[in-house]
Amino acid sequence: MAMSYAGIGNFIEKEREDVPMEMSATEPGCQYYEQLRFNKMWFKVGDCVYIQSHGLSKPRVARIEKLWVQNGTVFFFGPIFIHPEETEHEPTKMFYKREVFLSHREETLPMSRVIGKCTVSSFKDYLSNRPTEYTEEDVLLCESRYIATEKIMKKFKGLKRFSYSSKVVEDEVYYFRKLIVPQKEASPFLDKKIDELEVKLADIEDADDDIDDMDEDEDAPTTPSMPQMQSSLTSDMDIMAYTPSQATPRVKGLAKKEGAKRKINMSGYILFSSEVRAIIKARHPDYSFGELSRLVGTEWRNLEASKKAEYEERAARIVEQQERDRPFKQGSPKAGMMGAGANGMAGSPGQSNFIQQPGMFSPGQHAPPPYPGPGQPSHLQPTTPMFVAPPPKTQRVLHSEAYLKYIEGLNSESNTVSKWDQMLKAQRRDAHLTKEQESRLPAHWLKSKGAHTTMVDALWRLRDLMLRDSLNICQAYNL
Repeated sequence: MAMSYAGIGNFIEKEREDVPMEMSATEPGCQYYEQLRFNKMWFKVGDCVYIQSHGLSKPRVARIEKLWVQNGTVFFFGPIFIHPEETEHEPTKMFYKREVFLSHREETLPMSRVIGKCTVSSFKDYLSNRPTEYTEEDVLLCESRYIATEKIMKKFKGLKRFSYSSKVVEDEVYYFRKLIVPQKEASPFLDKKIDELEVKLADIEDADDDIDDMDEDEDAPTTPSMPQMQSSLTSDMDIMAYTPSQATPRVKGLAKKEGAKRKINMSGYILFSSEVRAIIKARHPDYSFGELSRLVGTEWRNLEASKKAEYEERAARIVEQQERDRPFKQGSPKAGMMGAGANGMAGSPGQSNFIQQPGMFSPGQHAPPPYPGPGQPSHLQPTTPMFVAPPPKTQRVLHSEAYLKYIEGLNSESNTVSKWDQMLKAQRRDAHLTKEQESRLPAHWLKSKGAHTTMVDALWRLRDLMLRDSLNICQAYNL
């Protein structure tokens, strides 16, 4: 039997009875009820119940809008509510605790499918009251309807209200003295998304390690294999222009892309931030960039010293790799560019119709081998790079004129930043401004000049009023 409170720890049983109701155009042997007892529980139209649902982590919720007995079996009809995990939404979306959504589905189900009772409140009722016969875990909130075809959640006015006869026992409601503040929680998809991000970051880390290992293998001293040139020229032409090997173009392209991405002053904190920021942003989607940065900084400060050392060591390896790659990229031709004598054709100084392309060797010159030694001929020594990057220019930090005047006005012998005594003695008749100075006045502070002749007069009047108010405040509080 349902209970109502009669004091702390004491309850009074409510007397209930089956309340039949007349319905027009009913099927034979079908009796409708406003209130009915089933399986030692009382139900009435307007109640919400948990129903058995397979394959879901939570039971679905249904509302009883019609209740009847047909051939000894109890049925009910009503709409179905769904939980956030049954909707399509962004993983960063926030939901109220125990929030459900009204779906487009309406079903007729036997009462044997019911596994418990609950109540679904509107947003206004959820903040202001609670039915006394339900635990807090069984009080659900619904303020939106889920439209599956458009995959959106749209707020609606509220659920249908029923008017009962005098024999139906309505729910007892307790009203709060002060409205509560409902709490929100993250989407059930967020943890799964975070796990995916962590796996993706781990894969990126593994890919970086693989690239570093490949770069180390490329840097290892090996004997370069010279390409076989099919030519019947003299033996001097056997040493032809060396075309860099393209056996692993994908790896080189990827390494070049990674190197371009890392043209920053890498440090352990930057490496840590690049890995952690995405996870923190997924957990706190409403936070601003500054708030996310503060959280990243806090996580870095709380990180163990051994973990920090690992990040610093990884950053140092990246910087070392950048330094090792920089001279190689400046002094070597791009892969795939052909030097003189390519395709078995030897270059000759007498060929005047030869057009030299950027990044190619001039006619008649031999391209240097990949690892020239000190004992090689002069024409095999590495050539000077065609383009040299200019040194970085120092940029002067520009400050506003107001800030510069503020800095100039700082004086250890004065208690104030501005020249307060001169400002008190300033008068409108003594100030003569040029048109350029007038154009720089903060005229946007005022909507119009009002009854004054010019905007300058209006600003002087504003200055006098502000000065008078400041003095009145000082006198009132003995400052």
